[in-house]
Amino acid sequence: MFRLLSLALALLLTLPATVSAQSLQDILQTHQDEVLKPGRRSVGVVLDDLVASGLPQALPFLESWRDREIVQRDSDGLFFRMVEDGDTVTLEDLDTGETLTAREDDVTESRPNGGVRRAIGDALVQFQLSDPDIANRQAAVEAIERSMDASQLAPLAASIEGEPDATLKETKTRLAGMLGALFADTTEARVAAIEALSGDLSVDV
Repeated sequence: MFRLLSLALALLLTLPATVSAQSLQDILQTHQDEVLKPGRRSVGVVLDDLVASGLPQALPFLESWRDREIVQRDSDGLFFRMVEDGDTVTLEDLDTGETLTAREDDVTESRPNGGVRRAIGDALVQFQLSDPDIANRQAAVEAIERSMDASQLAPLAASIEGEPDATLKETKTRLAGMLGALFADTTEARVAAIEALSGDLSVDV
C-alpha cells in the first residue's frame, strides 16, 4: 500500500511539469491541417489554443503566420519560419530559433487568406493586451486608439477584467466604451455605451 501511495504521489508531482513542457510545435502538430490550410471559420480553434498556451514564442509565430512566412517541411510535417534565398531557404525552429537550410521544393507554404489574417491580427492584439510587460500593453492600447477598428472591441473588452494596473484598466474601459458606442452589435448596446461615456470629459470622446 505504501508503495502504491508513493507512486501516486510521484505521478502527481511530475504531472504539472509534463503539462508545462508543451512546446509551440506540439500545439501546431495537433492542428496540422488547419495551420497549413487555415479557413476563416475554423482557425479560431488554433488561435484559442495558442492564446491559452501563454507561450512567449506564440506571439512571433502569429506575426510570421499572418505575414505568410510559415512553412511545413514535407518529410516530417514540422512547421518552421522560412527565409528565402534563391532556390535555398533557411528554416528557423519556432521554439528554439535554431536554423537549418533546405530546398524550396522540400517545404509547403501556409498562405492564410485575408479573413484568416485579420483573425490572426485580432489574436495578436489579445496577446499584446495581456502581455506581462505593461509597456507592451500600453502600446497595444495606443494602437487601438489610433485605428479604432471594430475587430478590436472583443479582445480589448476581454482584457479589462485581468488588467492589474488601475490607470491602464481605466483607459481600456473608456476605450472599450468608445468602440462599443461605434461598433456594438445592437442599437441598445451602442446606446448603453454612449450613456456610460456621457460623464467622460476626455477630448477623445
